[in-house]
Amino acid sequence: MSDGKFKFSLVSPEKILVDEDVKMVTVSGTEGDFGLLVDHAPILSSLKDGVIVINIDDDHKEEIFVAGGFVDMNNNICTILAEDAINIKDIDISKLQKEKEILQEKLNMIKEGEDIFVEKQELKRKLYLAEQKISLAA
Repeated sequence: MSDGKFKFSLVSPEKILVDEDVKMVTVSGTEGDFGLLVDHAPILSSLKDGVIVINIDDDHKEEIFVAGGFVDMNNNICTILAEDAINIKDIDISKLQKEKEILQEKLNMIKEGEDIFVEKQELKRKLYLAEQKISLAA
C-alpha cells in the first residue's frame, strides 16, 4: 500500500466503528502498549481495556475506548475485534450516569449469599466500563 498506510478495521458486536486506511494504530495489549505501522510483523494479541489511538494521517487522529478483544495484524491488514468500543467524542455522560445508577441498584438488590455469582460479576464489569467511559469524557 502506498503512502505508508495500511488497512484498518475496528469491529464491535454492535457495529463497524472504523474501516479505512491509516498511518498508525496504538493499542493496549495485555502485555503492554504497542504501535502498529505499515509493514509491521504479523501479530495477534489480546487487548486490555483502554484507549486506542488511530492516526488516519498526519493531521487527523481518533481516540476510541475499547473494552477487551483482540488485534490481528498481517500483510498490512489490521483488525480489532472488540467486546465493546466507543469513540471518545461520542460518549454521552448523562446517559452513562443513568446506566451507572441502574447497574448500582441492581447490584444492591443482590442479597449476600445468593447463588448468582456470574450475574453479579457481569453487573460489576458493566459498572466498571461505564465509570471508565465517564472518566474519559470528563
